[in-house]
Amino acid sequence: MEFTALENQFKVLASETRLRIVDALLQNNTGLRFSEIAKALDIYPSTLEDHLKKLVDVGFISRKDGIYLCNVNTERVYKLAKVLSDDCGYTYFTTHSLSVDDESLKERFLSLKYDGVFDLLSLMNKVRTIVDSGLTIAKAGGALDIQLEVSFFEFYQMDLKDTNIEVLFTKSILDDFMKIENKEIFFKGFDPNRTRLYIIDDCNIAILASESFGALFLPVLEGKVDFTQALLFSDQTSVDWLHDLFDFLKSQGEELSSKEMRNVWK
Repeated sequence: MEFTALENQFKVLASETRLRIVDALLQNNTGLRFSEIAKALDIYPSTLEDHLKKLVDVGFISRKDGIYLCNVNTERVYKLAKVLSDDCGYTYFTTHSLSVDDESLKERFLSLKYDGVFDLLSLMNKVRTIVDSGLTIAKAGGALDIQLEVSFFEFYQMDLKDTNIEVLFTKSILDDFMKIENKEIFFKGFDPNRTRLYIIDDCNIAILASESFGALFLPVLEGKVDFTQALLFSDQTSVDWLHDLFDFLKSQGEELSSKEMRNVWK
């Protein structure tokens, strides 16, 4: 990577006015003339000229026939700026990591909308509200904490017998699950015939997802998943991303057969 060029690009971003120009252009698919940008931002033409030149020089916007236009980089720059200006994202991501071995998924993550929940009880109440509203599909798994799952089901007897469920276990989590003596707390809420179980070697994130809601637990920088905080997803684009992430993880493993499933549940 050419770090000198990268340094110059970040310097260009270090300006509220230039970010406002990017935002204005993104709101106009056909582009804007110099005078239109000056009017929209209420900025002196002499000052605006310098800002526009810097944005064009690094390729963050384009200029054609006197009209300033968005390009592919414009959208990428705006996404980055939004992530860096998000208080929730900033504080949370300084202590957590997103360990996903898929560049497309990581890039799409930058444009997602989410809320932060920073206590487990609030999250449990949120999940309970979603479940009570009725689910047709539910996905859960990754680096789960089995004892935490048991506590949740003891706290709240979910009825998911009419729900198609996919569960993703790591091999170590499966070993922990097999040692549980009171598996009946899960049977009361699930229909084994509508449940599919996938096993992967390892994972350091945890996921909960339905058709309209999702939660993501990330590991702290030391590597252990933090179940005291979560990112919540509720808009369709973000929920779809979470499902794609779940499907990517399960593609790294194997689905248990019906016979193997019976051995797990008994």
